Amino acid sequence: MDQDSATATQIAVDDASPFFSSVLTPASQRILVPELIGGFLDALMHQMGFNENVKLIDRELLKIAQCSRLFQEEAERRLYTSINFTVGTTRARDLATVMRARTAKYIVRYLKIFNYGAARGRGDTSIFSVAGIPFSLMTGLDGIEVHFAHARKGDDIAPYDDRLFQILDRDLQDNILKGFRCAHPLSRSCVPFLSRQRTLEVLQINLISIEPVPTEDVVNRATFPKLTTIIGSIIDSPSLSSIIERSAIQYFTPLHTFGLSPGWSSYSHQLITLDVAHCQALDPSTVEEVARCSPRLQLFMVKLDHQWEEKKINIFDRLTQLAHLEVVGILPEPSTFNDYFISTVGHIRACKGLRSLVIVVSTGETNQFCGIEMQRTVRKAWTQTTPGVIDIIGWKAKHVERIELSRKKT
Repeated sequence: MDQDSATATQIAVDDASPFFSSVLTPASQRILVPELIGGFLDALMHQMGFNENVKLIDRELLKIAQCSRLFQEEAERRLYTSINFTVGTTRARDLATVMRARTAKYIVRYLKIFNYGAARGRGDTSIFSVAGIPFSLMTGLDGIEVHFAHARKGDDIAPYDDRLFQILDRDLQDNILKGFRCAHPLSRSCVPFLSRQRTLEVLQINLISIEPVPTEDVVNRATFPKLTTIIGSIIDSPSLSSIIERSAIQYFTPLHTFGLSPGWSSYSHQLITLDVAHCQALDPSTVEEVARCSPRLQLFMVKLDHQWEEKKINIFDRLTQLAHLEVVGILPEPSTFNDYFISTVGHIRACKGLRSLVIVVSTGETNQFCGIEMQRTVRKAWTQTTPGVIDIIGWKAKHVERIELSRKKT
């Protein structure tokens, strides 16, 4: 529903009914409790098909919010829970207007910022830009994603507008965020606001590796007791490795490079998932050390170097000590894919708890892979798909979600 929330908002601003800008009815004057109203709206959304009919649901929720003071708050709560804010658009202006008017404090839970720029442009201080987002009012906000505008090759390390991060440092309430994601390389001067978010559970951060580390680095001194998921680079940087070593990291996806740093053993024993497929290809000895130090691993994704094929080493022989391992993703050298698959798949039963396996190679396009997926049936037999394109990101997300749900039940 968040995908089209901005569309619904623009309609609301244009139509501007009396109810749209009115003050919410005091609780003492309401006839139905919010739980009953919410239940009715949830049932209506379910009947309309939830995500299958996003635009229709948004339109109906907007009508309800405009036409009934009694239903207004709960309808808006569902309409604006997750917001896509695209910098520089009229939709951004309309969303900022709505949030400033009323909804920021009690509704917005997740904010995705798109088209954030590497240079300040016209209207930068206006309601069209991130300056229009009332972060100081958003006391219920628990997640932020920042997506930079598509840049020319090489621009990802060029100077960029740091205004958003200045605003977050100034206005964002302390200890409310559960998640922060930004894949664009950031300077350490942009992230001091994170040190006041000790509630963080998920962090995606890409610190600029060539930047010198100050002695009193606020990120180095930050502690995140609830942090369990990190997607980041460079893990060898003092700032990020310090965060990792002082947190209970269970889901770890390093980007670009991976190495057995001096602090590796301090957190590897608690890892549940480890995805190093975005990094350099690993040799047999490194994978063996990963397995030795990570006894709780349930999901492991790795890119293999040429030594595996040259020395005829089977990866499952290196993973047998992982008693809880259920999911494996392998990216062998493209030139050896066929030979490696044939020689490896016969040893799959060496990992007795394994339930799912993919062996893929990159097609050359970003995040596109081709290969084979295998699944173990309830009778412990293995089936495989016809070789073809595999959505490796979706495949991983599905299994991580299943692992998380399974852990919550136990």
